Order: sequence, then C-alpha cells, then structure tokens
Amino acid sequence: IEVSNTLVDFGNITLQTSKENSFTIYNKSVLDLKISKIEVFNTLFEINEIFPIVIKSYKEIKIKFQPLNIGEVSSKIIIYSNDLSKPMTEIQMRAIGVTPDIFILPSSLNFGDISLGDTVQLPISISNLGIGNLKISSIKSSNSNFYLNYESLEIPSKQTENIKVFFKPI
Repeated sequence: IEVSNTLVDFGNITLQTSKENSFTIYNKSVLDLKISKIEVFNTLFEINEIFPIVIKSYKEIKIKFQPLNIGEVSSKIIIYSNDLSKPMTEIQMRAIGVTPDIFILPSSLNFGDISLGDTVQLPISISNLGIGNLKISSIKSSNSNFYLNYESLEIPSKQTENIKVFFKPI
C-alpha cells in the first residue's frame, strides 16, 4: 500500500460550511489490496466508503470536514489492509475552523436636504475583521428611496469593500 500524502490539510474552513479534500491509495502489488477497516479518530472528519483496490491501480479517498468551533482541529485515520509489509497506514488530517467578522462604517448616513428627483450617494465601508471569507448574500434597504450598487458580495479576510448607498426621494 502506498498513499499520495500522509497529511491532508484542509486549511481554513468557515464555520457552518464544509470542505472536501482527498488522498489516493495506490496498489502496486500483484494481488488485490483489501482494506479491512478505516479508523477515523475524529467524527468531524467523514470518509467515503472504500472498496478493494485491484492489482496495479488506485483509489481516491475523499474526506469531508465541517468545523463546529473556531480553531485548529488535528486528527488521524488509520487504514488497515492485507498488505503484509505495511498492514497499517496512518494519514494525518488538519483543519482550522474560522469565522468572518463584519464591521461597517459609518453606522449611519445623513443625506441632508435633497430636492425631489435628485439622487445623492454616500459611501460606506464594509470590513471583514475575521478570518475566512465574509459572504453577504443580500444587501437591501427597507425603504425604496434608498438603494445600493451591490446585491451581494464576498469580502476576503482582513479586507474592506467600499460601496455606495444612493438616495433618491420620490
């Protein structure tokens, strides 16, 4: 039994999302490689089902991870097989649960006196102070006199997006 890598690093994964990663098991033997068991030491990592790996072939093993908390999670899996020279193969896994943190300036806008039919725009800055992408799926005003130049946006970690808020009194 040979594996493509002995560390599967998921990197940063935003809470309430999941990420899939993989490694490959190679059978370079003249016999079918039978996997009797895959032991996963942390239930936050899920692995797909494995079938025997025929002579001189390989199988991609997919692992899914969904963080429950902020911070690093490390674990391992052990693959038990009929390989006489290496009946146990260990794969390390690592992931970091992260969360974005929204910060908006200014907290309120004053458009002043505006004539009917005129349009005035003011900027606001939306910052992501956290780690992981901040995904804003909808930006709307409850008042139809106000509108924005974005419907949705994604802001990477430690970045700021400047958007315009428009006011057109009717």
